[in-house]
Amino acid sequence: ELEESDTLAVLGGDGTIHQSVSGLFDACGRALPRMAVLPCGSGNALASSLGIRSEVEAMSALLEGKSRSIDVARLETDAGISHAINVIGWGLPARVTVRACAKRTARGMPYTRSALIELLFGDVSPLGVRVEGSAPAEDVLGLACLTPQAGGGMPVAPDALLDDGELDLVRVGPTSRLRLLGLFARLTQGKHLSARGVEHRRARTLGVEFDSPQPLVVDGETLTT
Repeated sequence: ELEESDTLAVLGGDGTIHQSVSGLFDACGRALPRMAVLPCGSGNALASSLGIRSEVEAMSALLEGKSRSIDVARLETDAGISHAINVIGWGLPARVTVRACAKRTARGMPYTRSALIELLFGDVSPLGVRVEGSAPAEDVLGLACLTPQAGGGMPVAPDALLDDGELDLVRVGPTSRLRLLGLFARLTQGKHLSARGVEHRRARTLGVEFDSPQPLVVDGETLTT
């Protein structure tokens, strides 16, 4: 049984860390041990945000006893309770993740390629959504971010802080496929938040309801609401 003074080393990417964090909260409540992140997954957004670029850097930080506190989001859905450390996405991000998972290889998940294929040939129709603090609307994509980067190293919320107690909410409403491709080009450089049609705000809590069952992506893992 893990105690608060213990350290749990997690070898993997964001999805593995997501599962480990959720398991720790289920088993330990608030008296949580420290977690050491050893990045070797297909998506290492959390490790990158922590300044950890390799397993060697991670081991060095672990042996030196370096640590910091970060935010963890408690997520309540029809599928149950889980916890997020990276990003919660719906609409296009969820469909891109499903496509990337289907194309997973030993080298990882091709997020960027999957995003381009989905933008060019996939479903970019909006979905009806009600977000707490906003009027009912339609989203082509929605992301609630705890870290600056999402899968594939995309700087979705470039100014997001790991320890400010807030989610960075990024939404895009109905628009054309061509405009989405332009936004994607800006996204790769972290310059999309100032674009027309992009909503960005911060929230300490967030309630989201969909007009119909929808897949969610949580730290690279998919679930259905």
